[in-house]
Amino acid sequence: MMKHVIILEILLVISFQAY
Repeated sequence: MMKHVIILEILLVISFQAY
């Protein structure tokens, strides 16, 4: 149900690593 939150967190981590 709260999978969207997990995906958002993963995207945030990837964006932070890309920086």
